[in-house]
Amino acid sequence: MTTVKEKIAIPPLKITQIIHSTWAIQVLRTGLEVDVFTPLEQGAQTAEAVAEKANTNVHATEILLDALTSIALLSKSAGKYALSEDARIYLLPSSDLYIGQYVQRAQQMEACWTGLAHTLRTGKPSEEVNQDKVAEEFFPALTEAIFPMGFSFAQRLSEELKAAQLGADARVLDVAAGAATWSIPFALDNKTLKVDVIDFPPIIEVTKKFARKYGASDRFSYMAGNWRNVSWQRDAYDVVLLGHILHSEGKKLSEQLLQRCYETLKPGGKLAIAEFIANDERSGPPMAMLFGVNMLLHTSEGCVFTEAELTDMLKKAGFEGAYRMKVEGAPESPVMIAKKPG
Repeated sequence: MTTVKEKIAIPPLKITQIIHSTWAIQVLRTGLEVDVFTPLEQGAQTAEAVAEKANTNVHATEILLDALTSIALLSKSAGKYALSEDARIYLLPSSDLYIGQYVQRAQQMEACWTGLAHTLRTGKPSEEVNQDKVAEEFFPALTEAIFPMGFSFAQRLSEELKAAQLGADARVLDVAAGAATWSIPFALDNKTLKVDVIDFPPIIEVTKKFARKYGASDRFSYMAGNWRNVSWQRDAYDVVLLGHILHSEGKKLSEQLLQRCYETLKPGGKLAIAEFIANDERSGPPMAMLFGVNMLLHTSEGCVFTEAELTDMLKKAGFEGAYRMKVEGAPESPVMIAKKPG
């Protein structure tokens, strides 16, 4: 036990930073709600100009804009505010990668976190979203909202696997595709490439919407259902994509899924896995470990895997040469790639 009589205590900065992190979230949410970002789309503006266009109080708007500047979503010079690169890509409603829908959805999902103590006592999730009926209700809105989250990584993955150089008969399988975040860049980089999608029927409607949006709907085909119950072709695909699916399945089913991926790939084909990957000591990174808690709340078997665990599971399924894709500016790359021998 530490008492103030023993020594000068360190400031509780790590703890207060966590406590007050909700303030930053509310600043972002409010900035999106009143849309202080669109007035800055054409260039730097004063708080007065932003307030006029957003129909907000000038003094209050200036305080909000200063707060957004402090968390690096805006910049400020000579009394004028400008968008950061992140804000221009993700916080403008006019952007294809607008993230506002996910910000709203995340607020709704936070309700489950209030039951964390109950889950710790009982070991039971608040809601099992990987059950078919629940998944068909839970995921359509979520998959649409999270499209911007992985798209930049998916673009880099398409370059890494040289999608543009694949032959005219190249085929990609996107398992639990959602909004096709991971396969659309492949279709954009190679205009002859065909994509097959596996997902629940209501989610496939979201996939179709995004395939149309990006002008690739004529090259997408669909297999409706749970991946466990859909018939897969053998030796059929050049690339198989597993975009954030393993964490909801748990280890046993993930091993089965990796085996099916191995069987459906052509010899020499590549498997790409996107996940929140923990370090081998399971001490970080924070997002991976916090996502593990999210899985505890939403699934009975879901988890996060370490890089060593994924490598071992891939080797067990028959894959070789597993490695973590390097992404500039993202030292904790969420993508692992492995090859089927041949």
